[in-house]
Amino acid sequence: MRADTRLQRYAERQLTRLIEHDDRNGGDLLPALRAHLTAAGNKSVAANPAGMSRQACYQRLHTIGRLLGCDLESGLQRTSLHVAVLVLDAYAGAVPGTSPVARE
Repeated sequence: MRADTRLQRYAERQLTRLIEHDDRNGGDLLPALRAHLTAAGNKSVAANPAGMSRQACYQRLHTIGRLLGCDLESGLQRTSLHVAVLVLDAYAGAVPGTSPVARE
């Protein structure tokens, strides 16, 4: 599935704004999103492994939702983002130093 360009484009559509924001600002929004998705949307559980306070986690998640134009309280939208993150991770693991998300 790593070679499926449709999956790569899907990950790009879902995550480009977030990754570009992290690149421009030296941010950690993608890891915060990954922790949140892994914790099935539980903010308290997500904050601990990500090494941040709950308040910092809430602020990052608010910024993520704003950047991506989505509601992270929605299970459907979290699932959609989780698939995109998994595609990103699978592609990066297959080709070191690369991702399906275009960086300018």
